Formats: sequence, structure tokens, C-alpha cells
Amino acid sequence: MPELYLRTAKSLINMRNIDPKEQSPKQRLIVVSGPSGSGKRTILNFILERLKLKHAVTYTTRRPRPGEVDGEDYNFVTQAKFDQMLANGELIEAEQVYGDFFYGSPRDVFSGADGDVIMELDTKGAANYRKFYPNTLTIFILPPSIDELIARIKRRHPEANLSERLAIVRPQLEAASSYDYIVVNDNISRVGEEVLRMIRSDGEDPHRSEKLALAKKLAASLN
Repeated sequence: MPELYLRTAKSLINMRNIDPKEQSPKQRLIVVSGPSGSGKRTILNFILERLKLKHAVTYTTRRPRPGEVDGEDYNFVTQAKFDQMLANGELIEAEQVYGDFFYGSPRDVFSGADGDVIMELDTKGAANYRKFYPNTLTIFILPPSIDELIARIKRRHPEANLSERLAIVRPQLEAASSYDYIVVNDNISRVGEEVLRMIRSDGEDPHRSEKLALAKKLAASLN
């Protein structure tokens, strides 16, 4: 990774001052995370179709895949534009994923939002945003099994380097314990409704220990 990304991303994460007007006491940042192939984007879209939330879209330097829409799935930008945004402090963090393209998370997520904001982030991004926005609700999406996860990755990314993707799955699964809620994506309609209830009630999940045990079991299977 170029030195610019390491140096600038670190300064943004460790030194940036948050204007308290960016997030009102009544606003929440809702973060959806999960490994590649867990179905987090499908669940996020399920929620956006049913709740009036602002979708804070992240940035990437890769090209859109078939069916992806600029400004909805990602903000697709050139490397030069990404570099400029990073230098200007418009991104909280930046990371090169799978040794390939860069992804960045926007600094300004509450601008123009009257209510809650939802976004998709990896586990590192979720941890960083929680430092800045204490009123954050985090939801981790689990696959029902590693075999199912691999099958989903192959369907979505037949050209992808499977070993590289699986290499980062274990630390992601191990981070599930830091999330407010954990859901197992074995059926999109059921899981979507479960996530809706979590967002609306923000109460205790009586099945959390069972889901956390599954996350640990899946992580251990990747040894």
C-alpha cells in the first residue's frame, strides 16, 4: 500500500475532531458487516426498501460489476479522485483490499439526514466509526456454514482468488462478538425481518449466545 494511504488513514482515524452537530442525539448510525458472501448487501437493500434511512455509500477505485449502480452500491471513482479525497480529509479510512483496488469510507455520513443512517462496513471500519459516533448500532451477518459461504463467493465472483477472500474471513468472524447483534443469513426474508425488529426495538437478543457460538465454530473451521 502506498505510504500516503497508511499515513493519511492513520491521521484521519487518530487525530480527526468530530463536530457534535454531525450526529444529533436522536440519530443512529446503523452498520451492517459480514464476510464476503454473507449476504450483507442483500440485507441492507431489504432494509432500505422498508425503512426511511439515509444510505451512506462508501467509495472504491474498482470498476462496477454487472448490475451495480454508481451511488447506490458504491461511489465508483478514479484512483486520482480517491487520492484527492483522502488528502482532503473526506474519508475516515482507506484500505487496499485483496492487494488490488482501494476502498474508502466517507467522513460526512449525517449531512442531509433527518434520521438514522445505514451503511455497509467491514469490521475495521465499524470499529473506527464507533469511536467517532457513540450512538451506533452494529449488526453482523453470518453465513449458515463455510461451505455455503464458499458457494456464494464462487457464484458472485467466479474469477476471484478464493484463498485470499477466505484468509480474511476468520478475523472477521472473530470480530462478531463486538457487534450489538448477530444474525444467521439462511433465509433472506426471515433474516430481513429479524434485522428490522432489531433496528426498531434495539433490545436484547435472546439467541445471541447461540449465534456467537456459531461464529466461533465457523472461525475455528478455517484453521
